Amino acid sequence: MAEINEESRVNLSNSGGMNESEDPDDISGNSGGDDVVINEEDQQQCKLIPELSIDEIRELEFLSEQDAIEFYQHYAQFKGFGVRKDDVRRDAKGNVISRQLVCNREGERHEKHLKKVSRVKEAKPITRVSCQAKFHVRFEAKSKKWMVSYFEPEHNHDLTLAQQVHLIPTFRELTNGDKAQVDTLKLYGVRSCNIMGLMMGQKGGHDSVGFLKKDLYSHVDKNKRISLGAGDAAGSLNYFTRKGEKDSMFYFRFTRTINDNLENLFWCDGSSRLDYQAFGDVVVFDSTYKKNKYNKPVVIFSSYNHHKETTIFACALVSDETMDTYKWVLQRLDEAMFGKHPKAFVTDGDKAMREAIKVVFPNSTHRLCGWHIQQNAVKKIHLANFLDDFNYLIFGNFSPQRFESKWETMVEKYDLGEDKWIKQMYETKEMWVAPFMRERFFAGIRTTSLCEGINSFIKNYVSCKNSMMDFIYNFERAVEEYRHNELTSDFSSCYGEPVLTTALSGIEQGAAKLLTRNMFREVRHVMEQALSLNLVERSEVCNTIMIKLSVCGRSSSQFLDVYDKNQITFECDCGLSDFKGIPCSHIICAMRIEDFTTFPASLVSNRWLKTAKVDFIHTIPSIEFDSEKLKLLRRGAISAACNFLSEYAADDASDFSAVIEDIYKLVSKVQKRRHPKSTEGNLFVIRDPTVVRTRGARKKLKTKKKKRLCSNCRKSGHTIRTCPTLFEGVGDDEGDSSVEVDDDSITENTVVSLAGGDNGGFTSRHIGKAKRKVGDNDNVGSLEANERDVLSPAASPQIDDAGPLLNFGDGMNMFPQFPPTSQIFHSFPPYSSFPSSSGSQQFLSTIHEVERRAKMAKKD
Repeated sequence: MAEINEESRVNLSNSGGMNESEDPDDISGNSGGDDVVINEEDQQQCKLIPELSIDEIRELEFLSEQDAIEFYQHYAQFKGFGVRKDDVRRDAKGNVISRQLVCNREGERHEKHLKKVSRVKEAKPITRVSCQAKFHVRFEAKSKKWMVSYFEPEHNHDLTLAQQVHLIPTFRELTNGDKAQVDTLKLYGVRSCNIMGLMMGQKGGHDSVGFLKKDLYSHVDKNKRISLGAGDAAGSLNYFTRKGEKDSMFYFRFTRTINDNLENLFWCDGSSRLDYQAFGDVVVFDSTYKKNKYNKPVVIFSSYNHHKETTIFACALVSDETMDTYKWVLQRLDEAMFGKHPKAFVTDGDKAMREAIKVVFPNSTHRLCGWHIQQNAVKKIHLANFLDDFNYLIFGNFSPQRFESKWETMVEKYDLGEDKWIKQMYETKEMWVAPFMRERFFAGIRTTSLCEGINSFIKNYVSCKNSMMDFIYNFERAVEEYRHNELTSDFSSCYGEPVLTTALSGIEQGAAKLLTRNMFREVRHVMEQALSLNLVERSEVCNTIMIKLSVCGRSSSQFLDVYDKNQITFECDCGLSDFKGIPCSHIICAMRIEDFTTFPASLVSNRWLKTAKVDFIHTIPSIEFDSEKLKLLRRGAISAACNFLSEYAADDASDFSAVIEDIYKLVSKVQKRRHPKSTEGNLFVIRDPTVVRTRGARKKLKTKKKKRLCSNCRKSGHTIRTCPTLFEGVGDDEGDSSVEVDDDSITENTVVSLAGGDNGGFTSRHIGKAKRKVGDNDNVGSLEANERDVLSPAASPQIDDAGPLLNFGDGMNMFPQFPPTSQIFHSFPPYSSFPSSSGSQQFLSTIHEVERRAKMAKKD
C-alpha cells in the first residue's frame, strides 16, 4: 500500500502514473505503480497534500485518467475517507472522456434491505449516509489533458483517524505477490494465522501489511472453494489420476455407496510399493480418527526400513471398521504389492482386523499388540501386583513349557481360574505370548507403537477440519518427511566409519561394513552383553559344534548354540536372533569361542544391510538420475542469483515489495507455461463422502448413583428436612410468608436450650442441616410442617440471663468463654407478643446467633 504522510508531494502540473484497479468501483491503495520522480527544476511547482487549497485542487491538470484517480486516492487516504468510482462517460470509440469519483459513503441502503424480516445473519452496519463529497475530471481534446471540472471537499460524516485509515475497505487488498506467497505457504501446510504474522514481519506491522487477517482468510477460503468446485471426492480422484500420469507405479482404488457417495479409498505411490518389496515382510497397521472433516477412519500400513525407522506402505480412508471393509482394504494391499504376502502382521487385536487377515493372508502370522493387552489387563483385573506378573508372561524370554507352569502359578495365586477374560487370553496365547513368537521374524516389533508414532507425527500436518484434498496433500508431505529421514540415515551410514569400542574388533568392523549405522549400534550393544557369558560345555559331532553357555553369576541360566561349520550358520535356543534378524549375545559369544575374526553376512537379515534396496533401485533407468543431477545444478545457479538479489532488496522496504511482486509474477508465468490448466474437465462424477460415526474408544459406563439417605434416620426417600420422625405431634399451622434460614452448620446432636423467664422457655430438640421457613405473621409454632424443628408449643423465647446459651445433652457448657446471654440478648418478649414483622426478625436474629456459635464450636 502506498504510504501517505505529510511528506507526500503533488506536482501541480503533472502526476505519476498508476495502474488501473481491478475493482471497477472501489479504488485500492495497492496500485503497484512506480514511484514519481520529481526533478529539482519542478521542486518549486510541487506541494505537500496538506498545503493544497481547495482552489488549487480545482485547477489541477493530469496527463491521464489514472493520474487523476491516483491523486484523489492519495488525498482521500490522507484526509481519512475511502474512494469509489461513480459516473463515467465515453465517446463514440469507447474511450473514457469523463470520470467521477465519490466518497465511499455516498448513497443510501435500499429500503428493502432495511425491512428484511427473514434474516439469517445480523444486518451489517449502515455505512452509506448520502455523503456529497466528489471529484470529477474530464478530458480536454485540445490540451490532451484531464481537467478538474468539479470538486466538493465537504463530508457529512466524521472522517477516519490517521491510525485507522488502513482499515478502510477501499485501501485493503492482497497484491498478486501477496496472493502468490500465501498460496505457496498454504500449499506447504503453514497455518493462516502464522502466514499473517510472517507477512506483518516482512512489511513492518499491521498498518503496513495492506490487508487484514479476515481478508487473508477470505482469499484462502476462496481458493479452497475453487479447488473443490467439482466436489471434494471428485477432485481427489482427479488428482490421483493426474498423479498416475507422472508416476507409472501409482495405484489407487475406491468404492462408492448406493447414493453415489465416495465410500472407501485406498492409494500408494511407486516409492511406497518399492519399499514394500524390500521391507514388507512385517506389516503394522491400525486405524486412527479425527484426521478429516468427514470423520473417516484412516488406516495406515507401515513397518521398519533398514535403518529401523518408520516407512509407510499405503493409506486408506474407510467408511467403517467392519470385517468386510478391512477385507477390501487388505485385498487392495495384496493387489498393489504384486501379491507379496507379509510374513507377519501386528495389530491392536481388533476382531474385524483379525478375521480379515485370516481370509486375505491365511499364511501370515498375526501378533497382537502387547501394550494393548497390558491396558486390557489393567481394566479387567484389579488386583495388586497382578500386572507385574502378567507383564513378565507377555514379554519374558523363556520356553513355552515354562510359560505354562508360570501361567498356572499366576492363576492360582490370584484365584482367577473362573475369570472369563483370563480364559479368553489363554485361548489366544499363541498370538501374544513371546515364547510362542520368538522363533518367528517380527523385526523386533512387539507393539503397535509404530502406528502411534505415525498418528502423533501426522497431527502436525492434518486436522479434523481438513477436506479430503487437504488431507491427501498434507499426508503426502508427512510421507516425504519420513523419506527424507531415510535419505539422511543413508548418508550417515555411508559417510565415515564408526569408532570401534569392543574387544572383538574384527567382528565389530565386519558388522560396521555390512549393517546400517543404527543396526550396527544394536549389534555392538549385543557384543558388549556377550562378554558377560561363560562357556559351560563344548562338543563337536562331524561338522556341527554344540556350545552351552551360562550367564556370569547365574549358572542356572544356560543357553545352547549350534554351529554348522559348512553353512557357517548359528542357531540359539533363546530365539532372539530369529525374532530380530540380528545375532543374539549367545551367538556372538560362540563366535568368540570359535575364534571368528569377521562378521558373516548370513547372521543378519538382508533387510538390515546397507544394500537392502539395491536390488530394487537398479531397475530405475539411469537417465532419471542424470536428469536429477542436471536439475540440481540448475537449482544451484538460480539460488545463487536469488541470494545476490536478496542482499540488495532486503535493505529497503520499497525494494523488497517490488522484488517480491516481480518474483511471484515470474513464478506464476512459469507455472502457467509448465502446467497449463487442463481442459479435460472432471474425470469422475461422484459425490462427497458422508460424515461417518467412528467407533473409537468406548464411552465409560455411567456408574449408578447411590441413593441419598436421611442423616437422621439413615433411610432413603426423604431428607432430614422432611424426616417423618422429627414431626410427630407437631401442628400444621403455616404462615403466609417466609424467610429462609440456612442451618447447614448445626449438627444433629446439638441441643439448643433457650431458658425462659416468667413465661417459661422453649427448647429446640433438633436443628438439622436444612433451611427453615419462618412466617412473618406467625409464632414459632407456625413453621412449615415439612421443614421446621420440633419446638415446645408452650415455650416462651425469653432468655435466662443466668443459664448457658448452648449446652449438650449432658449439661456441659459449649461456650464457657462467652459473656452472659443478658449482654447479648436484652429483653426478648414472649413469642405471642411478637408483631407481625418485627417479631419474626427478632426471632430470626436469635436463630442466626445460635447458628453462628454452633459454627464456631464446630471449627474448634
